[in-house]
Amino acid sequence: MTTARKGGRRLLVSVSAAATALVVGVAAWAVVRLSDGGGRTPTTNLADSPAPSRAPGGYGSGLTSVVRPSARKGGTVRVSSQNLLESTDPADMFTMYSRNMVRLYGRSLTMFKPAPGPAGAEIVPDLARSLGRSSDGGRTWTYKLRQGVRYQDGTAITSKDVKYAVLRSMDPGFAQGGLFFDTLLDLPAGYEGPYKSPGADTDRAIETPDDETIVFHLRKPLATFDQVVQLPETIPVPKARDTRADYKSAVVSSGPYQIESTREDYVALVRNPHWDPASDPNRTALPDRFVFTYGMKGDEVSTLLKAGETEMGGFLPDEEYAPILADPALKARADAPVTAVRTLAINPQVPPLDKVDCRRAVVRALELEAVSKASRAVPDQVPTSLVPPDVAGVRYADPALSPRGDKEGAREALERCGRPDGFTTKYIYRELPGEKEAAETVRDSLAKVGIHVTLDHAPVEKFHKEFGGVPANLKRDGVGLIARSWAPDWPDPSTYLPALVDSRELSEKEPSVNLTVRLPDVDELIDRATAEPDPTIRSGLWERVERRVAEEAVLVPTTWRRTLLLRGATATNLHVSPVFGDYDLVTMGVDAARS
Repeated sequence: MTTARKGGRRLLVSVSAAATALVVGVAAWAVVRLSDGGGRTPTTNLADSPAPSRAPGGYGSGLTSVVRPSARKGGTVRVSSQNLLESTDPADMFTMYSRNMVRLYGRSLTMFKPAPGPAGAEIVPDLARSLGRSSDGGRTWTYKLRQGVRYQDGTAITSKDVKYAVLRSMDPGFAQGGLFFDTLLDLPAGYEGPYKSPGADTDRAIETPDDETIVFHLRKPLATFDQVVQLPETIPVPKARDTRADYKSAVVSSGPYQIESTREDYVALVRNPHWDPASDPNRTALPDRFVFTYGMKGDEVSTLLKAGETEMGGFLPDEEYAPILADPALKARADAPVTAVRTLAINPQVPPLDKVDCRRAVVRALELEAVSKASRAVPDQVPTSLVPPDVAGVRYADPALSPRGDKEGAREALERCGRPDGFTTKYIYRELPGEKEAAETVRDSLAKVGIHVTLDHAPVEKFHKEFGGVPANLKRDGVGLIARSWAPDWPDPSTYLPALVDSRELSEKEPSVNLTVRLPDVDELIDRATAEPDPTIRSGLWERVERRVAEEAVLVPTTWRRTLLLRGATATNLHVSPVFGDYDLVTMGVDAARS
C-alpha cells in the first residue's frame, strides 16, 4: 500500500501531490512526525544506553513493559497537547493522536492490540468477532459483528451502521480523513459518499446480508485488509443520528466512553453506561473521565508533566530533552520511541551519481553515528535498514551502512566509478530542527573521501513544492543528495515502503515522496507482497524490496529518529504503543487520589 497526504487527506495510490500535503497542518506530518508519532519503538540504543531499561519506572521502561500496573478504577486522565484538535468525527481524522483518542469512544472492526513492544503490532478483532475471512483471492473480506454491542443510547449496533460509516467518510467535506476505502473498494466511478451520491449502487463494494455480517469487495487483492479496517472509518454511525458536519459535536459512542462536551481546543469524555466489558476484551476503561486540552505551548505541557499536573503530554520539544535527561528523577519517567526515518535520496539523474558505484561511495562514506548525534540531546538511533526497527517482518540489514563510515570501501567504489579523486555535488535540506546539523555532518564525512558537497536549504513548503520534492527540478538544478523523512501509517511495510520506492508513485514534474527509485523489479515485488496471504512469504518479499533498493544505492536511511515522552506522575498502566508512538490511552489509568 502506498500512502500519502493530499490536501489534508490520506491518499492510497497516487502520491504525486504528497509533498504538498506534507506541509498541511503541523509543518509536515511525514517530515519528522513530531506531531503524532506513528513510528515504532526501538530495540537498541536508547540514547546513552545500549538497550531499554526494564526496571520498573526506569528510562525506556514504557517501550517494553507496562509501567505502574494497576487495576484501580476512577479518577480523571488529563491529556495536554501541543497539537490542534483535528476532529472528534471518526470520518474526519487520521493523525496518530486522533486515532489514539477515538478508540475510547469508538470501536472499529479490528484494532492493534493495546500492548507494549512487538505484541502491540498484532492486529486483533474489536467490533468484529474475529479477523476477516478472505475469499476471491484476497478481493473479498467478510466480518461478523460481536453480539450484544450497543450505542450509548442502548440501541443495537448493526452491520448497516458500519457500512454507512465507511461510505460517509468518502465525502470530500471530511478533508482530514483517509482515502483508503475510497481507493480500495469496488465503488462506482466518482462516488463521493451518501450526501453527494445518494443513489449510487454501493452493494457491489459493501454488502450487509444481515445485521451481523459485512462483506467488503476490493478492486485488487490486499492480504492485509484486516489492518485497514482498524481505521476510524469503520466505527459505526447510525444514519438517523448523522448530522453531517455537526456530527463531531454529537458522535454516538460505541466504546467505553462518550463525549460529554467538546469545543475547538477541548474534549471531555465520560463513561458510556451501555458499554459492556464482556463484549470488549481490549479496553480496561479504568478512569471515570478523560479531559483533553489542545493547542498548548510546548513549554506549558512540559511544565505540567514535570509537576504531575497532567497524565500525558505527547512529544516534547527538542529543547526540553537535555534538562529532562539531566535530572535523574525525570529521566526515570521518560521514554524515547522511534517515530520516523530520516533518509538520504541519491539522485541517479545527476552525474556522476548516475553511476551506481559513485552512489555506493556516498553510502559507504556516511558516518551514521555522528549524524545520529547531530544537535540532539537524545541521539537518533543508528539505522541498519531502510525500514524502522519494529515494523513487522524481516528487514534487510544493509552491509554498506556503517556507524563510523567505511572510508576504504568508499574509496574503492570511487575507483570503480572512475572518480578516484572524488567529485562535487549539491545537497538540499529542509529548514527544520536538526537538519542543518545533520547536513553538515554528512558533508564532513563525505569530504574525508574526496566527495565535496555544497549545502542548500529551503523552507518546508517550498522544499516539497519546488526545490527538494520535484524530480525534474532536482535534475535541472544538479541536486545529487536530498534529505527527507518518512514514517509508516501503522506497523507494516505496506504502509511505508511503497511511497518511498514504487516508481509508479514518482511524478517527474510534480511533488513526489519517491524522488530517486525507478526500478521495475521493485514495483513487481511490491505487487506480489501486497497480495501475498502467507505472512512469512510476504515478509520475505518486502525484505527483497529493501535489498534491491540498497543494491542500487538510490535511497538510504541516515537515522531512525526518536522523540522524547514523559510519563505523568499520576498515570498508571502506561506503555508506549508501537502503533501511535505515544502512551496508549486505551489501557491507561490514573491514581484517583492524586488526579
